[in-house]
Amino acid sequence: MLEKLRQAWAVRQIDDREQFVDIMSRLDRALPETGLLRAEWLLLSVYLQYPLLDKMLSAAQKAKSMFEGKCSKIILPESPWAFYEYVQVVAFHVKIGAADKEADMLEKFLSIYTQ
Repeated sequence: MLEKLRQAWAVRQIDDREQFVDIMSRLDRALPETGLLRAEWLLLSVYLQYPLLDKMLSAAQKAKSMFEGKCSKIILPESPWAFYEYVQVVAFHVKIGAADKEADMLEKFLSIYTQ
């Protein structure tokens, strides 16, 4: 299953949203509700909500609690977290007048995601 999760991550990185959603959906049904594989799935699932940082942050926080101090074997520290945009705040700025709040959420998200 770890290889399937790695496949989902690779598909996400090439921006094939439809295939990513399909793989994630199949994995969601196949994985146990707890444990490290579910934590990995939850961490990847943040991209099902992209670019809505509030929802991404919520999923990342849930994943963090399931990792129990362990690090992801899918999303590695050297992996680029933002592979589309040069200026990431632009990618996540979706609501007029909310840039400060979105920047704060991005900072919180990254502190969890990059562990």
